Amino acid sequence: MESMELILTIVVSTLIIGCMFFYFTRSIRRLVHKESELNQTFSARKEHFEKCSEELAKTSTDLFKAAEHVKLLELRLKKSNDQCRDILETMEDEYFETDLAGNHTYVNQAICRSSGYTFEEYVHLSYKDLASSPESADRIYKIFNRIYKTGIPATIVDHEVRRKDGSLKALEMSTSLILDEFGEPVGFRGIARDVTEKKRIEAALRQSEERYRNILESMYDGYYEIDLAGRFTFVNSAMTRILGFDKNELMGKHYKSYMDGYQANKVFKVFNGVFNTGAPDKGIGHEIIRKDGEKRYVEAAVTLLTDERKDRIGFRGVLRDITERPPALAS
Repeated sequence: MESMELILTIVVSTLIIGCMFFYFTRSIRRLVHKESELNQTFSARKEHFEKCSEELAKTSTDLFKAAEHVKLLELRLKKSNDQCRDILETMEDEYFETDLAGNHTYVNQAICRSSGYTFEEYVHLSYKDLASSPESADRIYKIFNRIYKTGIPATIVDHEVRRKDGSLKALEMSTSLILDEFGEPVGFRGIARDVTEKKRIEAALRQSEERYRNILESMYDGYYEIDLAGRFTFVNSAMTRILGFDKNELMGKHYKSYMDGYQANKVFKVFNGVFNTGAPDKGIGHEIIRKDGEKRYVEAAVTLLTDERKDRIGFRGVLRDITERPPALAS
């Protein structure tokens, strides 16, 4: 009986130990499997981390290079802007920038010199403050408005502005639109040239030419100018009276058309001599044929006509009718 109990105890113990061993080994296998999964996950995570680290390092390097490139571009831009400003500040022509309302935001030293304003004073002025009159301001407004709407630059001539001392100066301007980085208009820029002295000289020249023309028109003797081909380019009223042609008929007409062949050859020799030597001929007597067919005897002085470069461009001279002189004097 005791042996049976012993055997049963042994059997139960064995079963218990077997079950415990089974669950233990299964737990061990699970732990091993879990460890394998963890190792795989760790390896995958490690590989992912290393890849991310490499990408991050590469991105960081690229960002550093990009930052260096941006810094280099900024330095180049600053250098370019400085060079541009240096050019603007040393140029003789006037340069300005305004906002869309026409208030000045930048001007170069040429404007300051010619206007009498300092830079700080000028950038507080608008085009209206400087215009010589309300009509002039309205004209500039319309031109700027057209530039704003079309984007097409404009050239402005005969624009007068007031200097600080109240005197007027005349300008010729070329103006265009300023666009931002998005292509939107933000203001205007322009280059202006002070033509006050030029206008003064032109006015003086016109007055001088007018006096010159008045003197020529009041002369009793004929005055003429011809080109190198021998065609009239200018005559005074006395010249038309002597020849019997009106001015429109004489302009472009050849001098040979109012004389015969012998007289024409005689006059040509005088013109040719003046052309070759540059020395004026003080008087050549020859016969002409008026428009009405009447023959008259004249005396002509000839001088070489040159341009501002001293190039020969024609002849000028005075023609005097000496038909009524005594024969001895005329001959």
